[in-house]
Amino acid sequence: MPSRLINDACATLTRLPPTVFLRAADALHLACAADAGLKAIYSHDRHLLAAAPRFGLKGIDIISSASS
Repeated sequence: MPSRLINDACATLTRLPPTVFLRAADALHLACAADAGLKAIYSHDRHLLAAAPRFGLKGIDIISSASS
């Protein structure tokens, strides 16, 4: 199973447009969250949040959400 997650993360990472910056570890983080069936991911990392929809996740900023 771990190999599948790594392959999924790599495949999605290579399909990202050049305007979306994402570190490999963050791609794996998002792939694992999506594989676990999560619908959203909470972070304050703008790059991770911008890439979340590419993994089928809603990215929620924990700082901006707390102040609204």
